[in-house]
Amino acid sequence: MHVVGTIQLTLNIQDFEIPLTCHVLPRLQFDVILGIHFLSQTKANTDFQSEILTLYNDLVRINLLNTSDTIVRTTEVILITPKS
Repeated sequence: MHVVGTIQLTLNIQDFEIPLTCHVLPRLQFDVILGIHFLSQTKANTDFQSEILTLYNDLVRINLLNTSDTIVRTTEVILITPKS
């Protein structure tokens, strides 16, 4: 997939802030995709039976099927202008 650019931002996952560099891709179906580099860097562990994702050796626990909450958000408003 063609990378349009990169952006430095800080993700907030359950009040835990994680700085990272994200690739900007055109026409994605999802707002954010956390890739294998992010998952290995944060020591992610997915327990599919209990539907829980843990990061940093159980420091952060996320219910994957809780659709009522926003799981991942940026710590500040990020505006990427079209065709930038």
